[in-house]
Amino acid sequence: MDVERSSLCNCVVNFLLEENYLLMAFELLHELLDDGRDDQAIQLKDFFADSTQFPPDQISRFNSLRGS
Repeated sequence: MDVERSSLCNCVVNFLLEENYLLMAFELLHELLDDGRDDQAIQLKDFFADSTQFPPDQISRFNSLRGS
């Protein structure tokens, strides 16, 4: 059952990323981490940690705009 669940989760993750449903993918990442299913969140963690996708300087700039 765990293999089936992991496979299904992988399919969902791939679909969300391929379709550019980033907010839903980010929410799924946090749900998986909250449920202690870190092993199923690896692909999402890697995606959101990619500094080419999310440059730190742009994130810092965005955060400073929100704080104003």
